[in-house]
Amino acid sequence: MSLKVLACRLTISAENVRIDRSGAGSEKWVRSLKDVIRTCIGCRQKFPQEVLIRFIYQRDGELKIDSPKKLGGRGAYVCLSQNCVQIAFKSPKRINSVLRVQLASEIIAEFEQMLLQWIRQSVNTTEEKEGLL
Repeated sequence: MSLKVLACRLTISAENVRIDRSGAGSEKWVRSLKDVIRTCIGCRQKFPQEVLIRFIYQRDGELKIDSPKKLGGRGAYVCLSQNCVQIAFKSPKRINSVLRVQLASEIIAEFEQMLLQWIRQSVNTTEEKEGLL
């Protein structure tokens, strides 16, 4: 059994990662993770994933805010705007559809209030940090 090691040249630009496998004669463009675009379920606008809040439904029946955006479970994204959260959670049917579950409207309303409070706290924290810099 013989192993053939190919030398790769990596070119990184602001938008894409280019991999040139010299010897193989092919180039491959791979989008970087910073370019991941997601849609806010409130306003339906597309934003980079890093500026949206992700919340998930886990199999234990709980809705959670996924701030590192790495937890498992069915997820959805919403803007950091209280208005977007209120639009997104206007109808429990919409949340159930997006997350593909059947949750009681009381659970959804309770999570909406928790999410709004989390947004208020994160905005206040951001304002405090900007004031200190």
